[in-house]
Amino acid sequence: MYKGSKLILLFSSIFLLSFSLTAQNQNLKKAFKQFELGRYDLAANTIEQDLQKYSDNSEVMSKLAYCYLQMNELKKSSNVYEQLILNGGASAADKFEYANVLRKMSRDNEARAIYESLATENPKLSVWGINCIAEASTIMDKDASYRVLLDKENSAKSDFAMTEINGGRVLSSFRNDILLPLNQAQKLNDEKSYMTYQIDNNGNYKPFWPEMSNGFNKGFISVDDKNGMMAYSETVFSMPGKLGDDIESSSIYFRNIKEIDDENSFSHNQAGVINAFPLLVDNGNTLIYSSNQKGGFGGLDLYISHNDHGVWSTPVNLGPEVNTAGNEISPQWYKDKLVFASDFLAGLGGYDLFEATRANDEFTQVSNLGKEVNTSGDEYFPTVVNNYLYFSSNRLGGYGSDDIYYAKPLVVEEEFSIVPPAELLQDATVNPSSSELPVMEVGDHTTISILSNQETNLSDESEFSLAGARLVAIGGLLPVTSVYFIQVAALYNNSGNNVQPFQSLSKYGNLYKIYKDNAVKIQLGYYYDEDQANQVLSSVRQSGYRDAFIVYGPLNTAQLELLLTSKQNNASTESSSQPESSHNFDVDKVIENNYKVRLASYEDPIWFDTKKVKDLGTIEQWSKGNWTIFILGGFSSFEKAKQAQLSAVNRGFLDAEIVIDRNGVLERMKKN
Repeated sequence: MYKGSKLILLFSSIFLLSFSLTAQNQNLKKAFKQFELGRYDLAANTIEQDLQKYSDNSEVMSKLAYCYLQMNELKKSSNVYEQLILNGGASAADKFEYANVLRKMSRDNEARAIYESLATENPKLSVWGINCIAEASTIMDKDASYRVLLDKENSAKSDFAMTEINGGRVLSSFRNDILLPLNQAQKLNDEKSYMTYQIDNNGNYKPFWPEMSNGFNKGFISVDDKNGMMAYSETVFSMPGKLGDDIESSSIYFRNIKEIDDENSFSHNQAGVINAFPLLVDNGNTLIYSSNQKGGFGGLDLYISHNDHGVWSTPVNLGPEVNTAGNEISPQWYKDKLVFASDFLAGLGGYDLFEATRANDEFTQVSNLGKEVNTSGDEYFPTVVNNYLYFSSNRLGGYGSDDIYYAKPLVVEEEFSIVPPAELLQDATVNPSSSELPVMEVGDHTTISILSNQETNLSDESEFSLAGARLVAIGGLLPVTSVYFIQVAALYNNSGNNVQPFQSLSKYGNLYKIYKDNAVKIQLGYYYDEDQANQVLSSVRQSGYRDAFIVYGPLNTAQLELLLTSKQNNASTESSSQPESSHNFDVDKVIENNYKVRLASYEDPIWFDTKKVKDLGTIEQWSKGNWTIFILGGFSSFEKAKQAQLSAVNRGFLDAEIVIDRNGVLERMKKN
């Protein structure tokens, strides 16, 4: 089995993770073996079972921190590394990887300090880290060349290698929710297997190679349309759903597009050698691919081979301007340049996408594709669809572990010096015949009140706890369609509570917190129209948030919290009086007697009829897990809240009760 060359292995033996198997029990031996096999998820789980026992064992904790890093559990990884350093048990390798984790979390100043501390133990590695942070700063200071959007064909699993074949879209995915023939469905139960799918015009998925008895783990397709030939690799990754360079095995094959079962092996495939991610150019007569064959510069390097009358020439390394001591993978041809991913060339962190100019078989002038395309996460597996650059990334804001994005080149005309204000969502009116339904109404007023809890998905209010509920909408229901948001920041640690700096942005739309991936994301929105989102994005960047970007997808109320609406911000700037909603932005100011009326809680909010109570107060939607809680607000006194409660009871909400909103925390009133 091959594991991609990690940066900690590059310069000195002190960075070798050659942990001795002197485990005191079978459980620890099992964890060590899982670690060696690249199953970092299993190793972490095994160690966690006896975590207290090993908390003082630096060797085990170092492994655990590294496992979390490979699983992209950055917060957990940083916590373990921090504890190792505090306990004095951190090696130079631990410190180096801790700095890499900090970079992925956009904590560059802390990462630089760690890199600088390695100057004595390993000056080369220290200089490399410091240079990477300096280059990242330079990249962020430059204007973006692309606008990046999340593709709609994503799942909760890893999705990658979107391409276009015969006018149709093809992609690979670890998803397991597609109906397959029985023999294939059973194979897909193996969590390490992925499938390549073709998407028809109706958005339906079907296996790209249905005739094959084993169409799994075959992807990364490159097509030469002129000769009807395609190349692909059968690549098995070490850890389920984790892309990159941790690969168990990989070989390259060729097929005629019309003769699916006619598979030919690349003549330079070898047992124990990784050949992966092929790219056909020059009318199918040239192959560029990744390999760990002997004689390279690091882990996986890029090689080139030419076909002369059916014979592939001896592969030639693309050289030191492209290849490094790290890993270079997933080549692609875009706008007459070679685009590829590297985890060692200086960039924003993890794998970044780069481009290089070709002259015959010489590749030079390597440059980073810049912010927007690249982030502190991993960007890799570029492809071209409809002349747009597509790629996969595990950045924040996606649906699953790795998601497919596409990049649109920016032109001057797309910038707006005057940006219209974002739609005030609570005032939105929508054509009832359209698919955009911010408010959903069901039947006449008497229907819901006589249905049972089971029929309406209504909670047993006497048992329902309000603890942990979050405000998600004011004035109606959130839409059931996918919408656009502008992400302006991702906060870690306790910084997730420091949202004051973003208050001014609410003039462009409502301001939300999104709780996901051990981070708190600050997002503006939401917008139904992509053009409107782009206009707001331009203005947000002009306000100083240059790394802001657009995300697209369905709303997940379990992860959502409304911080401030445009109306609230306008009210606070025009008057010193309290805004209509009590969910004030000032987290230090506690409102003692902010009375509201809790109406009901539903698993499916479609059952709530806004017409029954919209005249009684301001409708608020709160969320707790899978439950939606409906609240009436806007009352200036307890007496007015009490009057609204009695009216709600008379209109069918028999369990309506008065609650207190203490700056976003709902509390039931104490009974005497």
